[in-house]
Amino acid sequence: MITMEDIIDKMFEEKDDFYNYMMMYKHCTDATKKEIFYHIAEEESQHYYKLWGIVFKDAKDEHMTEKERGFKTYATAVYEDMVECLKKKT
Repeated sequence: MITMEDIIDKMFEEKDDFYNYMMMYKHCTDATKKEIFYHIAEEESQHYYKLWGIVFKDAKDEHMTEKERGFKTYATAVYEDMVECLKKKT
C-alpha cells in the first residue's frame, strides 16, 4: 500500500531529479544532449506537480496545521522555482 509519506518522498525525488537535469543542461556543450536534458527536466517538473496535486489538491488551509501549511507553502515555492528555471533556462 502506498502511503502519503511515499508520495511525498517521490515528489522530492522528482525535485532532486529536476535540478540535476537542469544542472546537466546548463553545463552541457552538445546542443542535442542539452535539449534532451531540458526536456527531461520539464517532465520531472510535471511529475512533481502531479504528485503535488495528490498531496495538496483538496487540502484546505483552514483545516491544516501550521506545519502542514508551511510544507504546502514550501512545496508550492519549489514548483514555482522549477517553472522559473524552465522559463529562464537556468
